[in-house]
Amino acid sequence: MQQTGTGKAQLRRPGDGDVAQRPAVIRLVALAALVVLFDVFRPQIVGIDFEQAIEIYSPLLRGLLIGIYALGLCFGLMVPRRFAATLLRAWPVFPVLLLAALSAFWSPLPGVTLQKAFASTATFVLGCGYVAYFGARETLRLVAIVLAIGILASALFAFAAPEQALHQRTDAFESIHAGVWRGVFYHRVLLGQAAALTCITWLFCAGPSLGPLVLRLAIAAVAVLCLVRSESAGGYAALVIGVAAMAGLRLLEGAGRSLRGVLLVLGLFFLVPLLLASQALLAAGIMALGRDLTFTGRWQLWVLLIDLARENPWLGYGFSAGYQVLRPAITAMFGYDFVNPHSGYMDILIGLGVVGLLAALFVLFVLLRQSLRLALREDVARLGALRCMPFAVAVFLIGANVVEAMLIESRGFATALLALTFAAAGDAARGITATRRRATGLAVLPILSGQTR
Repeated sequence: MQQTGTGKAQLRRPGDGDVAQRPAVIRLVALAALVVLFDVFRPQIVGIDFEQAIEIYSPLLRGLLIGIYALGLCFGLMVPRRFAATLLRAWPVFPVLLLAALSAFWSPLPGVTLQKAFASTATFVLGCGYVAYFGARETLRLVAIVLAIGILASALFAFAAPEQALHQRTDAFESIHAGVWRGVFYHRVLLGQAAALTCITWLFCAGPSLGPLVLRLAIAAVAVLCLVRSESAGGYAALVIGVAAMAGLRLLEGAGRSLRGVLLVLGLFFLVPLLLASQALLAAGIMALGRDLTFTGRWQLWVLLIDLARENPWLGYGFSAGYQVLRPAITAMFGYDFVNPHSGYMDILIGLGVVGLLAALFVLFVLLRQSLRLALREDVARLGALRCMPFAVAVFLIGANVVEAMLIESRGFATALLALTFAAAGDAARGITATRRRATGLAVLPILSGQTR
């Protein structure tokens, strides 16, 4: 007998059949929107003249971003019940965004704060809209493809149009990096971070659904090339940490539940001597990356920012505006323009205080917890190798934000990455809970049946 599901079950999550019914044109438009949102081709879109110290935004780009936010909202409204459920599952993010909007009341630049808070909120709503419409699996596939497009295009432009894809001696900002690749991003750091994540994604998280093994290895190899030519120390660190984390995840995944506890105890046992030798290891690692123990001046900046944060410790100076007010004084003090705090955690601390920082850390904790559940439990969401991608993104964001400002903010590809991955992980992890409840219900039925007899 053929069984038919209830309407409620059919609306629970877009399955493989639902995704297959999405028109190819809509998928292409969705992919193009993410390319813009992830800062790929921003110099070409904006028409940046790197010889002039100008803003990297433009009216054209702002118009495109507003249209992209509207597109994500439309995706969600096309499946309203799924959209509402996805928004509810993403609730840990919205206290941070609400605090960001409320900080306009004490921000020295309330207009800037509201604008940035709107952009960040719209990005997370877009992420929920994508997941509601396409499903977690297809959304993660789109993210992986966008990363590959950015890396492949960067390598192509580096050889075909080096005057655009390489830092030049005539650049108004950081001409010291002349000859270093920036690709189709506007700075080498973004290229390095994107290259590290792309390499990890296509090595560990991309299955046959994204192409044959040769193609996946080729994309990872090009990503390594872009990382090397970007000379990004943060990118190198992100790659090493990511590969180690994914190797550990594979070890836990293959060990089975009975041995995972033993492996965790052994890991803690080996962690103690590593912590004791952490200072020497950190110094050696930083020097190997061609940097010094001040993290290229960042340490002194962070010490100063911590002192400034003590004046408004709980709620900060205003989202995305507090540091901009402090920036001229910091530039005068150091003789160098730190365009951002160079730490996502410090950025949130200055903007939203201790309350905002704790809320942002909770978001990362939830993402890490959900991603581990997806990777280590049965693949009930049918994500395949992509089920490891949220874990890779979580590790990347936690590590990268130590030295770069790319957490919950409106600039950079990291906000879009967090929004899409957080929504996808929440949607896919719900399948684990639903399966467990169904299994419990099936186990109870025989007991109840025996009692009725």
